[in-house]
Amino acid sequence: MGYFERMHLDLGNRLPPPRALVLRRVELRGMAGVGSGDGSDLSLQVDVGRANQVYSAHLGFRRNCRVSHIEEEALVRVELLNCPRLEGDVRLLFRSSSRAVPKGYEECPFYLWFNTSFLVSRGFLYTAGSYTIIAVLTSSEKKKVFFFVS
Repeated sequence: MGYFERMHLDLGNRLPPPRALVLRRVELRGMAGVGSGDGSDLSLQVDVGRANQVYSAHLGFRRNCRVSHIEEEALVRVELLNCPRLEGDVRLLFRSSSRAVPKGYEECPFYLWFNTSFLVSRGFLYTAGSYTIIAVLTSSEKKKVFFFVS
């Protein structure tokens, strides 16, 4: 992700100032053949730090989210409802109730970490397998920050 490099080269080995963001939308691409393929077997857990859950959404039950599925693009678009402000180290854990979906770390088919202080208005790209996760965050100044994982 370049956190250490940015901290070392740009910030004189200091952490950037804290930055609070709100997670508004998550797009999951490449979902054909992943469980039901439409996200209905998925849930999302948002932690600040490790194991400090601050939010959850269940895509199949539409709990805390609105979900749309575009089958021809293998895309699941999730609008998160009432997600709190996030600051610091944030972990997104995607869980699947499908037995057909392989699970790894934390019994999740996929997960990611990011630190809100390091996100910039252009976002960043991180490669991790064949899935693409695009998360849209907004700051208190209402500037959109795009976070891409593919």
